Amino acid sequence: MTQYRRALDTPERRQASAALPGRVLASRAFFAEVEAGLADIAHLPTLIVWGDADIAFRPQERERLEATFTDHKTVIVEGAGTYVESDAPEEFVAAIRNWAATQLADTSRAGATDLLGQSHPPRS
Repeated sequence: MTQYRRALDTPERRQASAALPGRVLASRAFFAEVEAGLADIAHLPTLIVWGDADIAFRPQERERLEATFTDHKTVIVEGAGTYVESDAPEEFVAAIRNWAATQLADTSRAGATDLLGQSHPPRS
């Protein structure tokens, strides 16, 4: 909390953070639309970076993502909460770099499709 109080040191600066939970709850229709579209992208390679100390999202939500995105890699970051990128920036960046490198290597080796679904011949 000390970090947040330093960054948001006045009530005016904290207003956006205070309004966020209500805005999320008021966005049910938007989130339902996003969820309905997941089937269209569920086949794409997906990286899930998950903090194991998240108080907002439980393992059930992670498991639901993993079931939806069958071609996924999950990286669980110990001690990180909802904002893994803030709680563990080095681990977050490493997860993305490692996953991206794997995706590029797979594409190069197999003449596979890239992240946009475009075909590429194998490289020698």
